[in-house]
Amino acid sequence: MSRFDALGDHLAAILQIDEAIIDGEVIAVDETGRPQFYDLVRRAQAPAYVAFDLLWVDGVDLRALPLRERRQRLQAVLPEASEIVSEALSVTGRGCELFDLMCANDLSRQR
Repeated sequence: MSRFDALGDHLAAILQIDEAIIDGEVIAVDETGRPQFYDLVRRAQAPAYVAFDLLWVDGVDLRALPLRERRQRLQAVLPEASEIVSEALSVTGRGCELFDLMCANDLSRQR
């Protein structure tokens, strides 16, 4: 069993749903909370899951719903204050400012 299998099993146990398709990304973060790809590859940190979108849940296809509504449903199924799974931040109307801040803090390789 890989570490990702164990992460998937843990997520299945803590989510309050039977079946779902949750779009997201497996990450590893350093002691400052910054994602570190090489720590994930080297298995230097435990993996965690950042959820972006809830596409399908318990037999219901949600893709036709607006993203805002899918994100609200995602928030409802994710546990609060979990070190294993969290919701990705969402920024409305200030994307360029956020991107500049990410670059300033070395969170993006593109400029």
